[in-house]
Amino acid sequence: MPAAVPARIGWALELLDLQPDDEVLEIGCGSGAAMELACRALDGGHITGIDRSATAVARASARLGAELAAGTADLRTAPLPSPRWRHRRRRLARPLR
Repeated sequence: MPAAVPARIGWALELLDLQPDDEVLEIGCGSGAAMELACRALDGGHITGIDRSATAVARASARLGAELAAGTADLRTAPLPSPRWRHRRRRLARPLR
């Protein structure tokens, strides 16, 4: 049985308005909950998840077995550097259509 997906993740993905052929990168994918939902919206698109934790990537891999096998998703373990802007103002960027 798939793990439950928190409502806040569904809300965040609704805001992204993913299109079927989008290419998505999730930094800090954790257990893959957002990726699981994103894959439902992708038909011809692709999502890549990266996380610095090999344990998290292993959990995401177990959760996304079918999506990984189909080529809709892939996962990577990668070190994420500390941001140099730690004490600066932060902004969230999203492409405009």
